[in-house]
Amino acid sequence: MRKAAFWLGAVAAPIGLGAAIYVLWRPTRLRVFSWLAQLGLGDAVLQARASAAGLGERLPGWVLYTLPDALWAMALSAAMARIWRETLRARGAWIWLAMGALIGAGGEGLQWLGWLPGTADWADALASLAGAGLGLWLGSRSSSEEPDSKAPTSALPL
Repeated sequence: MRKAAFWLGAVAAPIGLGAAIYVLWRPTRLRVFSWLAQLGLGDAVLQARASAAGLGERLPGWVLYTLPDALWAMALSAAMARIWRETLRARGAWIWLAMGALIGAGGEGLQWLGWLPGTADWADALASLAGAGLGLWLGSRSSSEEPDSKAPTSALPL
């Protein structure tokens, strides 16, 4: 997968889709909505929610409540695996590679213990682990399709 396609498809798109699910269909009592209002985006968010309400009513619960966790864990794990790809066996690389799984599934465990606000859901924890595994696989794939790193490919490093 070419560099730009990887970063867009395996990192940016999953984060964007997960964020869109939250903004469009999750309850407005979540903290993110007060942040968006403070940024001056409250009215735009309300308009987008009104426009997308019909679709949200037809989406299954797992798409609304579990899929964003899997997408974010996948994006983080894919990014870490791609960054550490050349040194996967290096001392300390494992902690960065485990971040998607630790944050996703670990957050659910901390909710279960009452140390984080929210409702623990083991389906979310399993989805985070699956997403992290997929992200690790995507990020650690061979770069044989990528252009030679010594050849100039763009003005921006990706």
